Amino acid sequence: MAAVWDLGIFLVMLRNDHFDEILLYQNAISIPFSMFPALVYHFTTTYLNQTRRKPTIVIYAYCLIGFILHITGSVQNYSGIYSYDWGNIAQSKPV
Repeated sequence: MAAVWDLGIFLVMLRNDHFDEILLYQNAISIPFSMFPALVYHFTTTYLNQTRRKPTIVIYAYCLIGFILHITGSVQNYSGIYSYDWGNIAQSKPV
C-alpha cells in the first residue's frame, strides 16, 4: 500500500510537466487511500485474533465501490490543472 502511494507521489513529482499524466498518477495514489480503512480493520481483527468474515467483506466491498466511483468520476470530476510555483496538481470538484 505504501509502495503504490509513494510511487504515485514520485511520478507526480517527476513527470509534473506532463499535464495529461497527472490525473493518472493521482488516481494511482487514490488506490491505497480508498482501501486504507478496510486494510486497517482486517489487520486489526486478525492481529487480535477476532477475525470477522462478513464485516471484513462488507468493508472491503464498501471501499472498493468508493474507489470505483472515484475513478469513474461519479463522486468528483477533474476539471483541469492547478499550477503553483512548486509544480502542478489536478483540480477536482465534487459532483
